Amino acid sequence: MEIYITGWQVSGEEAERAQKAPASELPKLTPEQEKVAKGFEVSTEKYARIQLSGIYSSERLKATANRMAETLRSELKKALPEAEVEFFQYEVGSEPHRVLVRHKGKGHSFNSSSTDDSDDAMRVLAGGIAAKLR
Repeated sequence: MEIYITGWQVSGEEAERAQKAPASELPKLTPEQEKVAKGFEVSTEKYARIQLSGIYSSERLKATANRMAETLRSELKKALPEAEVEFFQYEVGSEPHRVLVRHKGKGHSFNSSSTDDSDDAMRVLAGGIAAKLR
């Protein structure tokens, strides 16, 4: 199954964690990033902390997307064993998540009815997909 994440979101906790991180944990900036920091009149340390908050966010979003996709895959397999989730797109923010399911040799595209990223929402989505494909 291919998993894709659209959107970006840094939590307050991630930003705070990056601000409190020891300098030894800050990412090494590329020359291009150093130019951007200079252009925005931001110190390279501050820019590195911004980058670190993005790293923390990326890790969280990947873990969330993987959990959601696995819950959806597992629940759909229970409801309709011959169906296979091929693609899951986690839409961060206000857009519904997208899913491509292969069933009896055909691809079927579905959008979730909400932006909820809970396991319960994935169970509901799996049930709805199974009902439509039966």
